[in-house]
Amino acid sequence: MGRISKKEIEDILNEIKISKLATPSQSLMVLRCCGSLVPDELPENRTILVKKIWQAINQIGYCQNGDIAGASRILEYMRDKQLPINKIVFNALVMGHSQNSDMESAEVVDVLDTCDNKEINLSDKEYLDIVYSLAINGHGDKIDQITTRIPKTSGYNQDAINCIYKLITSGHEEIAFKVFDTMTKPLKADGTSPPIGRFLIGHLTKVNSSLDNVIGFCKKLVSEGTNSKAFEIATEMALKNGSIDIALGMFKYLKENDLPVRQHYFWPIFVAKIKQNDLQGLKDVLSIMVNEYELNPNIDTLRYYILPTMLKNNIDGIKVVSELQMLGIPSGTTTHSLVLYLLSEKKIRIAADIAASSRAFYVPSLVRRPLVNAFLVGNDIPSLIILLQQICNGFSRYSLVTTPELSKQEKFDKNTIHTEEQITEMREFISQVLIDIVRNLKQTSGVVEIVHELLENMYGKGLGINAFGLEQVQNHLQGKLTFEITNLLENLTDSNLVPKAALSAKPGGYTLSNADENTLENIVNKAEASGEPKNGTKRQLLNLYCKNNNFEKASAFKNKLAAEGFNIPPGSMVLLIDMYLNHNKLDEAKQIFHELKTNNSEFILDKFKVIKMTELIAKIESIENAIDFLSSFKQFDDNTEFTSFQHANICWKLLNTVAESGSVENLQTIFDLVIKNNYITVSNILLGPLIKVHIVNNNIKGALDKFEWCCKTYRCTPWKNELALKFIQAEDAISLQVLTDLSTTVHGEVNSLYDLMFAFIECGRVKQARKILETPGLRTRQDRINSACAKYGSDNAEESLIRLLEVTKNIGQFDRTNIFNELLQLYSKNNKVEEAMALWTQMQEEDCQPSEHFMWSLSELLKKNELEVPFTVKKPKEKVSVAPSDVNKTLSNELELCINNNNIKQALALRKTIRSKGININTSHESKIIELLTREKRLKEAFEIAKDMLENNRPITKSILAFLVKNLSEAGHTASLEFLNGKVTKVMSNKLNLNTKIFKAYQSNGNVNDLIVRLETDIDEKLNDTNKLSEFIKNVPGGNLVNILHKDSSFIPTIERLHTKVSPHGHKVFANSLWSYFMLNKKFDEASNIAKEFENEKFVQYRQLISDIRTNNNIELGYKLIEVMPTFKEVNQNANLGLIYSAIIDSYVNQDNITEASKVLDKALEKITLGDINKSAVLRIKKNLESRGETFKYDTDILEKKKNFKSSNIHSEDSSDSSDDEKVAKV
Repeated sequence: MGRISKKEIEDILNEIKISKLATPSQSLMVLRCCGSLVPDELPENRTILVKKIWQAINQIGYCQNGDIAGASRILEYMRDKQLPINKIVFNALVMGHSQNSDMESAEVVDVLDTCDNKEINLSDKEYLDIVYSLAINGHGDKIDQITTRIPKTSGYNQDAINCIYKLITSGHEEIAFKVFDTMTKPLKADGTSPPIGRFLIGHLTKVNSSLDNVIGFCKKLVSEGTNSKAFEIATEMALKNGSIDIALGMFKYLKENDLPVRQHYFWPIFVAKIKQNDLQGLKDVLSIMVNEYELNPNIDTLRYYILPTMLKNNIDGIKVVSELQMLGIPSGTTTHSLVLYLLSEKKIRIAADIAASSRAFYVPSLVRRPLVNAFLVGNDIPSLIILLQQICNGFSRYSLVTTPELSKQEKFDKNTIHTEEQITEMREFISQVLIDIVRNLKQTSGVVEIVHELLENMYGKGLGINAFGLEQVQNHLQGKLTFEITNLLENLTDSNLVPKAALSAKPGGYTLSNADENTLENIVNKAEASGEPKNGTKRQLLNLYCKNNNFEKASAFKNKLAAEGFNIPPGSMVLLIDMYLNHNKLDEAKQIFHELKTNNSEFILDKFKVIKMTELIAKIESIENAIDFLSSFKQFDDNTEFTSFQHANICWKLLNTVAESGSVENLQTIFDLVIKNNYITVSNILLGPLIKVHIVNNNIKGALDKFEWCCKTYRCTPWKNELALKFIQAEDAISLQVLTDLSTTVHGEVNSLYDLMFAFIECGRVKQARKILETPGLRTRQDRINSACAKYGSDNAEESLIRLLEVTKNIGQFDRTNIFNELLQLYSKNNKVEEAMALWTQMQEEDCQPSEHFMWSLSELLKKNELEVPFTVKKPKEKVSVAPSDVNKTLSNELELCINNNNIKQALALRKTIRSKGININTSHESKIIELLTREKRLKEAFEIAKDMLENNRPITKSILAFLVKNLSEAGHTASLEFLNGKVTKVMSNKLNLNTKIFKAYQSNGNVNDLIVRLETDIDEKLNDTNKLSEFIKNVPGGNLVNILHKDSSFIPTIERLHTKVSPHGHKVFANSLWSYFMLNKKFDEASNIAKEFENEKFVQYRQLISDIRTNNNIELGYKLIEVMPTFKEVNQNANLGLIYSAIIDSYVNQDNITEASKVLDKALEKITLGDINKSAVLRIKKNLESRGETFKYDTDILEKKKNFKSSNIHSEDSSDSSDDEKVAKV
C-alpha cells in the first residue's frame, strides 16, 4: 500500500550500476523511491541511499533539479510543436516551483487551476507530495489550499500515513497533524469508530519528538473522543522504542492528571540502562521511581533488574544494601531480594553472610526452592542453618503480610516467634526443605554423613520438623537409616523443641567468609564513623592481617585495638605469634606468649609454634636458650594423627640449625626433647642432622657410630648414600662393609647391594658396580634400575646414566630401554645431536630394539636442528588406561560429580574412601581437588595432596601445579616450594620457574635475610666443586636479586661479597644484579665500574632496564644503556642496540610523541639496520604517521623477511612480561 523496502531500491541501483544505463524518468523514479515509499527509514539512512544513487546517475530532468527557466523553455517548445502537455509535466513543474521557493514566477495554486481547466487530474499521492514539498521549503501557509483539493480516493489513508511519517521525521509535526485530520475515519460494522492515531504516536516516540508534541496530540485525540487511551499508548510506545525522556515525561503527566503509574512501567527503562551499562543512570531512575512516584521496588524489580547490575559492577552485598537504603529502599526488602538472587546463582555462602548481616522477613514459597538448589551444589550445612534461622526469625513479620488484622491486636508482638501457629508454619517450611534435600541426595554415597550432620545442626539450633517430615525422610533413606539419624529425627519432632533466639553470630556481626582486607577495613571504618562497635569484624580483620603475613598492618591494628581497650581473643593472639615468628620478630612473639600465659596459666601453645619459636631462639639468641625454652613445655599427648609436611620440616630445620653449629651434645638434647615430648615421630629425614653434625666436625667414625645407633634404635638409615660416597672416595673398604652390613639388617641384602652399586656408579667405579650385579643369586630388581633412571634424569646426571648403561651391558635379565630413553631425553634437552645419534647407533650394535617413543624423540631432535631424519617413524599413540572396575567406576563418577559441583568437602571425603579401598584415583581428579583447595586458599591441604602424588610418581596437571606454585609463592610457603623443587624434574622446575618462585616466597614472608644467608652458605659449600657451583649459580634468578636490592639496599655489601667469591670461577650473576640495580637508580658511576667486568661476556641481563624504559618512560636510562653497550665487546651489538632503541621508541609512542619516536628511529638507523629494530615498534610509528596523513619513509618489506627465530625472540611489546635475559642470550 504505497511502501517498498530499502533492499528493493538497492537491487535496482545495482542493475543501474551494471548496465550503466538510466533514462531521466528512470533516474527520477529511483530517487523518488528514497522518499515517500520508504517512510519508515530514518532521514540519515535515506540520505546515504540517495548519495549512492546520485553517484550512479550523471544527469536527470530539468524540473527535478529545480531549473524553472529550463522548464519554461521546454513548455514553450512543446506548445510550438503542438505536443501534448499531460499530468506528469504539470506535476514536475509544480514540484519545481515548490522546491525552488519561486512563488512569484508561477503560483502553485494557479498551476493546479490550469490542471483543472485542462482536465488533468492529480492523484492523492501527488497532492500529498506537493504538501510535503511545501512544508519542507517553508510554505506551510499554503497547505490548507492544497488539502482541500485532495480527492481522497480509495487508498488515501495509506498515502497519508506515508506522508505523515515523512513530515514527522523531517520535524514538521504540526503539518503532519493537519494531514492526519484529512484522513478518513474508519467505521466498524456497528457504525462506531475504533481508536485511531496509534501509528502517529508511535512514530513521534520513535524519532524522539518533543514531549509537548506527544502530549498535545494525545490531548487532541482524547478531547475529540477518537482515542481515550492515547496517553497510555504514548507511554507504551515510548518504553518500547527506548525513548527514556519521553517515557519519564509521560509518567509525570500521568501522575499530574491522577492517572496510575505502575511499577512495571519502569522495567523497560531499567533494561535500557542495563544495556548501556549505565549504573548511575539505573540508580537515578530507581531514585525517581521511589521518591517522585512513591513506588517502593518489589522483589522482582530488585532481583531481576537492579541487583544483578550492581553486583556485576563489583559492589559487595553489604554495600548494595546500604546504597539502596540511601535511595529510600528498606534494607529488609533489599536483603530479601538479594538473598533470593544469590541463592538462584547458587551462592549460598554469600547469601548466608548477607542474611546474617541484615534482618528481613522472607516469603517461604519464594525462597524454598532456590535455597534447596543452592545447598545441593556444595552441601554447605553452616550456611543452610544460618538461612533457616533467619527465615524462621521473620515468620512473625510474615504473619503481618498474610494476616494484616493481627497488627491491630493489642497483644500482638511482632518480635515474638514462639506462638503455636507460627511454630507450626516454621516446622512445615523446614520439613519441606529437609524432604527436598534428602530426596535429591538419597542416591549419593555420602547421604548418611550429610543428613546426620545436618540434623545435628538443626537440633542444636532448635529447628524442628513435623511428623510428615519425619515419615518422608525415613521413606527416602530406607535401608540407609542409622540409629543416630532415627534418634535425631524423633528429637526434632519433639513439641518442646523451639528455635534458639540467637544466631551463631549476631546480625551484622556474622562476617563475610570471603571478605578481603579492603572490604573489612571499609566495614570497620564505616562502623567507627557511625559509633557501632563491630568487634567481630575487627577481630576478623586482625586475623586476616596475620594470615596474610601483613606485618605492618597487623602490628599497627593490634596497637590501635589495645589503645581502645579491645580485648584481643586468644585465637588472634596465637595468630599474632605465628606472624611475628614468620618475620623473625622473636621479642614480640615472646611478649604475646607471655601475655597469654599470664592471662591463663593453663594456656598451651600448639606444637608447631613451639618448635618454630625454638628454632628462631636457636638462630637469634643461643642454642642453650632454645633448649631451656623447649624444656619448659610439658609432654604433649601421644597421638597418631597425620603430621603435616610443614610441621615435619620445621622440626628438621631446628635440628639442622643445631647440627650446623657442630655441637653434638646440644643436638642430642634437643632431639631427645622433640621425640620424648611427642612433637613428632622419628623418620629418616629427622635423623639426618644427627649424622650431619659429625660430618660438619669431619668425624667420619663418629658419623658411622651414630648411623649404627639409628639402625639399631629406630631401624632407619639416615644419610646412608652420603656416607657410602665418602667411604668409596676415601677407599675405606672396612667402613663401607660395616655400612652395608648395617643397611642389610634394615633393608635386606638385595636392596643394600643395589644401593651400594648405585653409590659406585655415582663415584665412577664402574667395575665394582658391575661386580655387584654379577653376584651369584642376586635377584633382578628392574624397579630399582627404573627408579635410578628417573632420579639421574631429574638430576641431569648424564655421566651416571652412561655408567649405568655400561654396568648393565650384556646382563640379559635387565630391560635397558628406560636407560636409553632417559639418556636421550637429556641429550634432547641439552640439544646434543651427535651424542643422541651415537646412542641410537649403540642400541643397534648391542641389538637393543628402540621404542617408538625413542625414535620419535630422536626424529624431533633432528628436525629441530634442521637435519635429515634417516628413518621413518609415526608419532606413538597415547597409552590407554585400563577400564576401572564397577566399584571403582561408581566412586570415580561420584568424585568427578563433586569436583564439577565444587563440593570440595564431599570430594575430600570420597578421596579418603577410595584410597582406603586401595583403588587408584584418576590423577586429573586429584589435580582438580588441588585446584579447588588452592582457589579456597587452603594451601596446606592442597600441598599435602600434591606431595603425596609426587612421592608416588603420580603426575599432576601442569597448569594446576603451576597455579599451586604461584599461590604458595605469594603466601610465602618456602618449605613447600623447596620440597616441590626437590621432587619435580629439572625440566618441570624450569617451566614452573620454581627457583624464582622460591625467591619471591622469601620476599613475601619477609625472610629475605634468611634467603641471603642460605644463599651464601650454599655457595661456600660448593666453592671447591666447579660443576656443582655452576649448576647452583644457573638457578639463581638475578632479576629477583635486583628487586631485593631495590627494596632494601642494605644487602648490597652481601651481594658484593658473593660476587667476590664466585667471580674467580667465571660467574657474573651477582655483578649483573648490582649493575642493573645501579643503572635503575641512576648511580651510573658505580654501574660503569662494574660494567668493565662484562667486557668479554657473551650474555648480559638487562630485562628490568628495558622494562623500566617502557613502563616508566625512562628515556635517560635508555640512552645511558646505549652508551655502555660498546663496553660489552662479545655481545651482538646490532641486536642489543635494536632492543634498546625499540624500547625508547615504544616509550615515546606510549606518550603519543610520534615526532620524537621518528627521530629516535632515524638516529638508530645511523648505527643499525631497520631489520634490527623490533617489527612492532616500526609498525607503530608507521601507523601513527599514516593516520595523520604523513608518509613513512622506510621500506617495511624487510621486516617480513626477518628470520622466524629473530621475530619471535625480539618483540617490542614484550616489555616487562618477556624475558630479555633469554633474548640477549639467543642473540
